[in-house]
Amino acid sequence: MQDSRESMSVALEENRLVGRDSDESELIELVLSAKTKECISVCGLGGVGKTALVKSICQSQRLRGMFEMVAWIPMQEPFNFHEFTRTVEHKLTPNKKKILPTKRTDGKDTNLPDKSPKGNLIVLDDVSSKKDWARIKSALLEDRFNMSRVIITTREPSVDKLCERSHNLKPLRDGDALQLFRKKVNIDLHDKFSGVAIDIVKECGGLPQLIIIVAGLLQEKYSVMEWKKTRDHLTAELQNNPKLKDYDKTLTSGYKNLSSSLKSCFLYLSVFPHDSIIRRRRLVRRWTAEGYSSEKHGKSVEEVADKQFQDLMSRNMVLPCGTTISKIGNSWETYEFEFQSLMHGVSRRKSAKENLILVLDENEHSSLQAKSRARHLTVLESWDRKGKKRDALESIVHLPHLRSLTVFGKFKSFFISRKMRLLRVLDLEDANGLRDRDLSSIGKLYHLRYLSLRGSVGIFHLPDSIGYLSNLETLDIKGTMVTKLPSTIVKLQKLKYLRAGIIAYGEDDSYELVHDFLPAYLRDCFRTEHVYEEMDMKMVVTLIRLMVTVLLRGFDVCGVKAPRGIGKLKALNTLGVINVARGKNVLKEIKKLTQLRKLGITGIKKDHCEELGSTIYSCSHLQTLSLRAEGNNGLVGCLDDISPPEDLQSLKLYGNLGELPEWIGKLQRLTKLTLRSTLLEQDGVQDLGKLPTLTSLHLLGNSFKGEELNFQRNKFASLLVLEIDGLSGTKAVEFEEETMARLKLLKVNCWWNTVTDCCSFTGILHLPNLMEVLLIGLDCGESAEGFQGSDLEAEDVREWLAERKPLWDENRAFKEDLLNQLEGNQKRHILKMEY
Repeated sequence: MQDSRESMSVALEENRLVGRDSDESELIELVLSAKTKECISVCGLGGVGKTALVKSICQSQRLRGMFEMVAWIPMQEPFNFHEFTRTVEHKLTPNKKKILPTKRTDGKDTNLPDKSPKGNLIVLDDVSSKKDWARIKSALLEDRFNMSRVIITTREPSVDKLCERSHNLKPLRDGDALQLFRKKVNIDLHDKFSGVAIDIVKECGGLPQLIIIVAGLLQEKYSVMEWKKTRDHLTAELQNNPKLKDYDKTLTSGYKNLSSSLKSCFLYLSVFPHDSIIRRRRLVRRWTAEGYSSEKHGKSVEEVADKQFQDLMSRNMVLPCGTTISKIGNSWETYEFEFQSLMHGVSRRKSAKENLILVLDENEHSSLQAKSRARHLTVLESWDRKGKKRDALESIVHLPHLRSLTVFGKFKSFFISRKMRLLRVLDLEDANGLRDRDLSSIGKLYHLRYLSLRGSVGIFHLPDSIGYLSNLETLDIKGTMVTKLPSTIVKLQKLKYLRAGIIAYGEDDSYELVHDFLPAYLRDCFRTEHVYEEMDMKMVVTLIRLMVTVLLRGFDVCGVKAPRGIGKLKALNTLGVINVARGKNVLKEIKKLTQLRKLGITGIKKDHCEELGSTIYSCSHLQTLSLRAEGNNGLVGCLDDISPPEDLQSLKLYGNLGELPEWIGKLQRLTKLTLRSTLLEQDGVQDLGKLPTLTSLHLLGNSFKGEELNFQRNKFASLLVLEIDGLSGTKAVEFEEETMARLKLLKVNCWWNTVTDCCSFTGILHLPNLMEVLLIGLDCGESAEGFQGSDLEAEDVREWLAERKPLWDENRAFKEDLLNQLEGNQKRHILKMEY
């Protein structure tokens, strides 16, 4: 395997600059700035290009002549310490050519380049054991090796942590990965191939070594069908193709090196479909419910689960998704992530072999009865579209040994059975077709610890029998039509997480008003040929019920009404969003929940102010607080007398403020702030720039009023993420010099309806560390193709396009202006667009 890896690194050398410019520069800076005898680690997933990167920097002009000798040592398994020391000595002593001084015209001696030799550079490739590395490092400090620097490559984070300096090498970005693939495949990627090429590169997970290997295989295949076959069966190719077997061993070794607890967590990830975007909290709460995470060494079960997730992320087995990262306290918190593509295949293969997880999809043809002992069942929408396998599936879901059931796509009424007596996790998030009646037997699942109905718009009421679920820890009904919690919920003494509200305030602050959603949904339906199939009677009834609910509640659909006695749920850690519009009693109940870490309240009115302040004061452990009020008055006067908790790290305010409360400027630990409809003026925004630890700022719809938003110099010193969305009436956003010196991500939501709504940005050149600009909803490429299959006449389409053309032209100009500014930025920037 060593020979295979080293030969592949040679092939990678000519491509070392593809997507690795910044990695190369950062690693060279680490070497140059390191002290004598310090160690630099390059850590990353197998095949990510660690070996090639280190070889590249060792041959770079900037390091040439800095070291007397460079010894490259591939690590061997099993490790033999005495053999290792002999190898190092052999690499450093034979045929050693002394560097002779040369005469200068002034008669003084000098050495080769200006950098005089400072000892030897020793490179250890693929260090895998923490114990072995501790022994190696101690030996290399001996004078006989004349060691100046050590660089190691490793896949093991525990080894990486023992080094003084480290560089975590990530997979290639999509664009760079595609560029590398195009360079190596040596085939003209015309239209027929381009789409498949993008899919194949995505399957390779941004790993250069695999991209090069697969590109080499495809050089011999000249039909699109052959490429599609490779794309669809890449995991099988890894196991069966002799050219890929070594790489499959490399991936599998990453799994073998995990601890037993991490192995269980890793295998559990295969309950989620390939390429799915997964919320971190959804995963870790499922881990705790299943018993994969437990209290140890004085850490809570939640802290242990978060640590397990971070361990998998440090190995690049799970990857954060784009802009869903925020700094909370002293650690980075990932809201959404995706399973590294090829590691997903390893997880699914291993879990199936151990009869742990059964995933039912269109590829499942073997006997279900033979696999009926699996502990976890995942049903995908692609499974049995024609309904011919219902009997076989019923026999599995009714068996009592199942610990979890996860449904993606279409829900069937027979999926939930009273015989699932040991079921701990029932995850029906975004399941289609789920109705109130399907929950009638939910109270019989006594061992249930995790119940998610999130995003199920067919759920209007929770049954009273939910009170029998005495072991329930997580109840997630965000995005359902539930407006009132049943009174029996106060019996759930172990409940830790309760999330509710018709409108789901996601971790990324996504927000969608129901009265905007309905016309959009109807419009989309009527553009299809099968409008009557999509708009069945059940959906019509659902929409009518939704509209009635919205009207009765005055469009305040963000929370639920809590029952009397909600204060009895002493174990609650997270509660939101609770509607307090109908009285103060619920605030008095919340005041009793002294262990709350996260709280969301909506429906705040003027007469709630005193009780609201008292409630927040009582919840002294709060880390996340969300407050919302509708109407012109909004939150005016309601926040003046609040004494915020010292540990408050995330604050969301939705509603007119009038002016910024003074206490916000005193939040010394606040890292994330989200504002909507606050109507702040310029001075209020600048006051936010004084917050010392603020790393993430989200200025959403109508948070600012004024034609020009100016970010002044020497403000927002810690800010890393800035989101701007829906600043109605704001024509210009300006960044002055020396403002937001650390900003890395600028996210702009461009939901513009008219040309006059467009906003210009100036001074982006003044953001020295800006790495990425993300434009959401930039409408500059839509055409008549979007209306294919519709009933609209061609003339109507042309007329519609003509009306939109000025907006597209303005948006294109906006994009080009941003690109021109980014070209002058010192950092390697990326401009992304999402719709």
